[in-house]
Amino acid sequence: MIPSAPNSLAKSIPFYQLFAIGFGTMIGVGWIIVAGSWILTAGPGGAIVAFAVGAVAVLVVGLAYSEMGSTFPFSGGEIVYVYEGLGTPAAFFIGWLLTLTFVAVCAFEIVASAWIVTVLLPNLDGPVLYRILGSNVTVGALVIGFSGLAALAAVNFRGGLASARLQNIATGLKVTATIVFVVAALAHGSSANRAPWFARDSSGSTWGAIVIVLATVPVWYGGFNTMPQALGEVADVSRLRNLATVMSLAIVAGFVFFACVIVATASPVPRAALAHSDFPVAAALFGAFSSPWPGRAVLAAGLMGIITSWNACIFSGARVLFCLARARIIPGHFSRVNARFGSPGFAVLFICLVSAPIALLGKNSLVPIINLIGINYATGYLLVAVSLYRLRNREPLLERPYRVPGHPYITAAAIVIAAMFVLAATYGVWHASSHTVPSEFIALAAWLLGGYFVWRLATGVRARTTPEERRALISVR
Repeated sequence: MIPSAPNSLAKSIPFYQLFAIGFGTMIGVGWIIVAGSWILTAGPGGAIVAFAVGAVAVLVVGLAYSEMGSTFPFSGGEIVYVYEGLGTPAAFFIGWLLTLTFVAVCAFEIVASAWIVTVLLPNLDGPVLYRILGSNVTVGALVIGFSGLAALAAVNFRGGLASARLQNIATGLKVTATIVFVVAALAHGSSANRAPWFARDSSGSTWGAIVIVLATVPVWYGGFNTMPQALGEVADVSRLRNLATVMSLAIVAGFVFFACVIVATASPVPRAALAHSDFPVAAALFGAFSSPWPGRAVLAAGLMGIITSWNACIFSGARVLFCLARARIIPGHFSRVNARFGSPGFAVLFICLVSAPIALLGKNSLVPIINLIGINYATGYLLVAVSLYRLRNREPLLERPYRVPGHPYITAAAIVIAAMFVLAATYGVWHASSHTVPSEFIALAAWLLGGYFVWRLATGVRARTTPEERRALISVR
């Protein structure tokens, strides 16, 4: 039995909203900053191949998420799946790691939103407040970024339905803006700018260059794994047997989106111009139009990509903390539900407040943040796939609305793919740091050390809850 009446989130999200949550998080805004590096590293053709291979790999991992999500349609996503497969310590580990991921994404969006706005309207930059990590941080950038944070915190405080509605609107505007950009870039671009289609790495290998881009794939397809965070608030659970279809469609749509923006970014201006631009997509945008104003309009609409990923990560991060607290794995403050909106208000505020100091590190923190997110996402993929494999063997008769076909082979493939993602993301960070200890590893170690203290702090809370009671608490909708 459940030890006490637990807090429960409002069941207000229609099933079809899951696509917007996942796809909207994927298309985000990070690609606007780094799409030029994909093209410079592997060429437009090589970058598309990397994303195609990545999409197939992530689809396999997505099947594991679909089975676990349809079997355990509760708030918390990976925490629930890893708890069922590997137990409480592993569930806390992945929950704490995911909290860092969503906090890092939130900080990324604070900085990126201000950067894009000041590219559009340089007069808003204002005076330089300080310099850190080799970049200036201005008063205007901080005001813009933290204003956006406050607005999205308010939306998420109002509950899952308000967040999902915003996600629909922002995703629609972002897709529309991207279509305009792609059409204009292809119409005004040149095939000469796209040549060569395949670049080579320092050793002269085409595949080596493709692998470099492929190593970042967990970041860019990360978004499909925000869907499980919303399952505890889906109104009609009978449709969860179709979760694999929706998740797969979001991943395929993500590939189509990235392939289009790669070609569009490579078309309007010579590759050398991308190499010398701090904001390659802005250079491509302005090169696609005879006047800068259409490019500014498209870039302004493209700001909706910030809102989609920013909104989804505040939403998801709050559900991770809510699940950990309601299951009595960490202190219970994070499981508080706002009486009016049915939202985890305390957890929403925590995600936003912790992300704010990270955003003070400025623009040069964006690449390390992306690298850190990639490691964390890949680790989550691995633990979910391992949990599925173990649970299939331990509880073969468990009711599963959706089953991964070809088990144990496809499940084993998901484990191997996820492990390769972890190795690629980790090695990529190590290699880029010239084999010194990278800042990403230091930040991750510091966060895990903080997690150890949180774990120890909640020892009494866990001791007073039996495994049966914890499973009942996790399983509340």
